[in-house]
Amino acid sequence: MPATTHDFKVGAILYASWGYDQTNVDFYEVTALAGKTMIVMRPIESECESSKPPQDMMIAKPGAFTGKPMRKRVHKRGWVKMASYSNAYPWDGTPKYETSFGWGH
Repeated sequence: MPATTHDFKVGAILYASWGYDQTNVDFYEVTALAGKTMIVMRPIESECESSKPPQDMMIAKPGAFTGKPMRKRVHKRGWVKMASYSNAYPWDGTPKYETSFGWGH
């Protein structure tokens, strides 16, 4: 999909859920706007709000950066392509499901 003007603001949090045999969730924080169709974002830490194996419910830790800034194009429907297997979407603040690493042990 082509890029479009976006509504993101600095400080917005995005999440990406991905995986095959397990579900992983990554969080990102918008650190700058780069024109009408691009944002700069950085990966941030997450923490487990609740755990009930085999699932953890994860929340973002804004400002707890774990990686370098990356410039990404915002697509027409308001998401960002992270990899061939993952897109990031605006986070509404609700915990996101992730496979618990302790399950089955």
